[in-house]
Amino acid sequence: MEIIISLNDEKLKHYLEKYAEGYHYIYLGERRDDISQLLKEHASKEIKIYDCDDSAKDRFLRAYIDLIGKLGQKYNSIYWWATHTAAKNPYGTGASFDNLFIYYNIIRNIDEFRDDNILIINPPPAVCSSVVQYCAKRAIKLQALAKPFHTALNRIRDLLGYGMYLVFIIQMWRKIYISNRYLKKRFLDEVNRNESYYALRSWFYERSISDDGKYRDTTFGVLPDYLAKNGKRLLVVAGIIGDYKRIVQKIESGQDCFIFPQELFLKYTDPVRAVIDVITHKISIDGEIDFEGLDVADIIKAAIDKEFSGGVTVYMHYYYARRLLENVSIDTYTTTYENNAWEKVNIFTLRKYAPQIKIIGHQCTPLFAAKIAIMAISKYEKDIIPLPDKINTIGKVTKSVLEEYGSYERSQLKESCALRIESFNTEVVPRGSTHRILVILGGIPFRAINLMNFVHRALKDSEKYQVIIRTHPALPLEKFRASLDFDISSWTNYSLSSKISVVEDLQEADMIIHEGSTIALEALRMGIPVIYAGIKEIISFDPLIGCNSLKWVVNKEEELVKTIKTVYELPDNEFYRQQSEARKYVSDYIYEVTEEGLSEFII
Repeated sequence: MEIIISLNDEKLKHYLEKYAEGYHYIYLGERRDDISQLLKEHASKEIKIYDCDDSAKDRFLRAYIDLIGKLGQKYNSIYWWATHTAAKNPYGTGASFDNLFIYYNIIRNIDEFRDDNILIINPPPAVCSSVVQYCAKRAIKLQALAKPFHTALNRIRDLLGYGMYLVFIIQMWRKIYISNRYLKKRFLDEVNRNESYYALRSWFYERSISDDGKYRDTTFGVLPDYLAKNGKRLLVVAGIIGDYKRIVQKIESGQDCFIFPQELFLKYTDPVRAVIDVITHKISIDGEIDFEGLDVADIIKAAIDKEFSGGVTVYMHYYYARRLLENVSIDTYTTTYENNAWEKVNIFTLRKYAPQIKIIGHQCTPLFAAKIAIMAISKYEKDIIPLPDKINTIGKVTKSVLEEYGSYERSQLKESCALRIESFNTEVVPRGSTHRILVILGGIPFRAINLMNFVHRALKDSEKYQVIIRTHPALPLEKFRASLDFDISSWTNYSLSSKISVVEDLQEADMIIHEGSTIALEALRMGIPVIYAGIKEIISFDPLIGCNSLKWVVNKEEELVKTIKTVYELPDNEFYRQQSEARKYVSDYIYEVTEEGLSEFII
């Protein structure tokens, strides 16, 4: 048996042209047509490592959750909880989940095809290093068509990271200055230092306050109004996403309640301290790390190294929380809680400096396989991980899933309501036949880019369809336009939504296409068909777990047009049968906002 690793397409092409013997191959990353043709001519079989059955993926997911839990035991500190690796984020900067999955399945196939040669094309550097070590330990012959330069690249990246720290400090100083200029006086005049407040930590977009100064929380919906009606002195701590100065000016013009950017509470020295903290306390991986019998230390180390320069952004939440406590007396602190790194840093800090505060977390979005990986906690870390006193879920389904996969105490999980969903009081829309298709983009750049390219390639020649793009508020089109594979201005059947309310967009659409969005649930609730594009993914981001009605899944471009036609050609009786089932599915999944559900946010 021989393992051939290719990290250079030109050398691979030369190798394929020279050697004609049969072998198995694993093709990772973008594919070149000329190389794919040579592989067809010379290779005996492609090994598709992503084509595991659901049970195999489930086993991997559970093992992954326990792996990170064991690491939490070993490296337990605020610096560990501040990493995306500790958060088990499949789309985080570290990408440990992807690399572990790839490595695990490469080795599984090496063991299965031990009498055959296997060609591995374009493995990630950390995976490449781990495969080399595995083969060396087992005396498996290995040939590399190009030597990886990831060590040198890591050093260059670290040097660039230090430069980014300076940029980060300057950006933070600007935000501190702006928040103080526009809102410090209001804070000093109106916030009573001798009274206790209910703090609501929310994400804040420009559309969170309308042009006439009316505040509507895009994360917590009507909760601020409910708290105010129940006598709570509410203070909203805003994490601003978008044009910082313009949003702060809108906050200044609004009068609904106390809203203050998290940067308002900082000292100018805090960003510098945060950088020093992160640099001097970087997690250092030592020794072997066992994962299902494999040493994955290189993969975990690479994940930590890759996110090192950006880790200060997460760690900054230590200072946000600490300075807030120094300036405001708080009795209850409510935040989103989906086991994200910044949330754990916040909670860690609150527990350290004000253990008497009651902390409520809101699991505010639907679950999908990838999100389960993030939110489920392992039995190995359950007693040390920073957690809220209780976590309010959006309904019964999500609570059950977290109980099944996680090691939460049952008293920690409460069924509440879906505060972010806008469409509860919206009527079912008539079946659409306008050929208007709404494409929903998420806030993760590479996934939004992949979906845009996918839809364009599939529909560019189908002029009868009008494609409306709804971008995520945190990721406007201008942030990724240059990364698209096409000039979007030349796509004549495309338009960009300018509507604030997602309900308005849904009411005008025949169907939606998405890559993992809460809006899919809102669409089904309104009786609108949903197409999920599962593009280049190891684990599904589809929030409609177990739903088979009025929902379709496509993985290839050629499937999209066929699926759209299938939706339009579905007989009315079948369409309305599926619509009824889909709406029942949603009602069981997410709970409507009620007094009972809202009461879970008061301890």
